Amino acid sequence: MIQIGHYDVLERQREKQRSRNQDDRDLHSGAVSIDQLAHQNGFFDGLPIRRARIGRRGSVAI
Repeated sequence: MIQIGHYDVLERQREKQRSRNQDDRDLHSGAVSIDQLAHQNGFFDGLPIRRARIGRRGSVAI
């Protein structure tokens, strides 16, 4: 059986910490502004929020 992939929780934590450290270096060096960094790291920046609609379905609020 071929193993396609393996998720390593500890490696993911290290990866995230490396990313945070790089973000800190970039901020302190002036390579990016806090707004640019928030945009780069923001989850919702890639979603079309302006087209999103919150409403009711039947008589139940969603």
